[in-house]
Amino acid sequence: MNKISVLMCVYDTPVNYLQEAIDSILNQNFSEWEMIIVDDGSNQQTVEVLKKYAKKNNQIKIIRNKQNLGLTKSLNIGLKKCSGRYIARMDSDDISLVDRLNRQYKYMEEHQEVDVLGVNVENFGDKSIYQPKFRNYMNDTNVFRVKMLFNNVGPRHPSVMIRKSFLDENNILYQEKMVKAQDYALWVDCIEAGAIFACLNEKLLLYRIHKEQITTSAHGEQSQYLKKIIQGNLMKIFGIEQEGAEVLSTLYSDKFEFTVEKYIFWIDYLSKTNRIYSPTIFDNELKERWIHKVIKCAKYSKDYRGLKYIFTLRCVFSKSLFSWIRYSFL
Repeated sequence: MNKISVLMCVYDTPVNYLQEAIDSILNQNFSEWEMIIVDDGSNQQTVEVLKKYAKKNNQIKIIRNKQNLGLTKSLNIGLKKCSGRYIARMDSDDISLVDRLNRQYKYMEEHQEVDVLGVNVENFGDKSIYQPKFRNYMNDTNVFRVKMLFNNVGPRHPSVMIRKSFLDENNILYQEKMVKAQDYALWVDCIEAGAIFACLNEKLLLYRIHKEQITTSAHGEQSQYLKKIIQGNLMKIFGIEQEGAEVLSTLYSDKFEFTVEKYIFWIDYLSKTNRIYSPTIFDNELKERWIHKVIKCAKYSKDYRGLKYIFTLRCVFSKSLFSWIRYSFL
C-alpha cells in the first residue's frame, strides 16, 4: 500500500500549468506515493501530456472520463481509486513545494487524532484578482466549528491531506449535487462526523490565481452553492425555519439582501436558540459577522442602514469589534 495517494482532476488545464503541477509532485522529497489523475474529457493536447507522464513514471495512474462530468463527480471517481493511507489533494494549476508531502505525512503520523490537515499557502499569478488572505482557525476546534457555520474558513482545498480511514468509516464522499463549493460541503460533512481539523503553519503550496479557475470564473454561482450549504446546515443543527436560514446565510456578503430588522431578529433568535456551542464563542462570532457585514455594506454598497444597529447588539465595546478591526483588512 502506498502511504499517500495524490488526487488531481484535470480539464483542459493550460499545459504549462499542468506540467508544473505534476512536476512538483515528482520532485517531492517523499517517495511513497501514487498519483491518481482523473482526466475529465480534456482536449487532445492535455491527453498527450498525461500519457507521457504516465509512461515515464508508473506511480502516475490516469483515469479518463468518456465525457466531461464536472469536478465533483471526477473527484469521487478518483477518490474511489485511491489506495493510500492518506489522500493529498492537488489542483492541476498549483505547485506543491518540495517538502509538502513529507511534512504533512509526518504530522498526520504523529497526531493520530487529526483527520484533515491543511497547510499555509502562498498566492501567485494574476495580482489584479483579489484574493482574501488565508486565515487559520483550524487549530482551535471550538472556534473553527462555529465559524464554519457561516462561511467556508476551512483549508484551501488543494492543500489538504485527509485520513482515508476516516472517510471510509463514515461513508463520506463529495456531494455530487454541489457542482461548486464542493470543498465546503465536504468539510461540513467531516465536521458532522466528528473530524478534527488542523493546519501546518508552513507555506507548502503555491496557489495560482488566474481568470479560468472556479473561484474566479464562477464566483457568483459558487456563492449560491455556499448559501445552500449554510442554510442546510443551520436548519439541520438549530431547526430554524427556511427564512431564518436564508437571512443568516448572507451574513458574509456585502449587500443587505433582507431588511436590517430581519438580520437583527434572526441573529438574536439564533443566539437564544444555541444549546450546542460555547455561548461566548458563538455570540462573539454572531456579533463579529454582523459588524463585518455592516461595514462591508457601507464600504462597497454605500448602504449605511446597519450602522446604528451595531449599538443595538452592544457590539461597540465588545471583543467582537476588536476582532473585526484586527482581521477586516487581512
